[in-house]
Amino acid sequence: RWGIDNDVTHELLKIFYSHPGLLKYEEAVRTRNYEKEEGQGFTVEGGLKDVNTMLNTGDQVGVPLPFCSTMREQFVSVLGHDLKDKEWSVLGDAARLNSRLPMPSQQKKQ
Repeated sequence: RWGIDNDVTHELLKIFYSHPGLLKYEEAVRTRNYEKEEGQGFTVEGGLKDVNTMLNTGDQVGVPLPFCSTMREQFVSVLGHDLKDKEWSVLGDAARLNSRLPMPSQQKKQ
């Protein structure tokens, strides 16, 4: 829609997927350590605010954002489990929470 060249998109994705920040999220989900460190990451509450902003912007320009809608539902669900101050990577366990399964210990066997 915006006319971005595929080569530019490829280079951006290549950079993004090798970024240390992405590796940090992967570790948080893998170890189930959802404690937000001061000055780093986003809380569930902050993530929901951003997703709502994206959805509102999509509405204004007539572009549906179905993945954002799904993410919003997961954020709201996690908030319902009183996890608003956790790092937003806790969404990795949203299905477990929605199924009313207990959260395993935060440190999974590696």
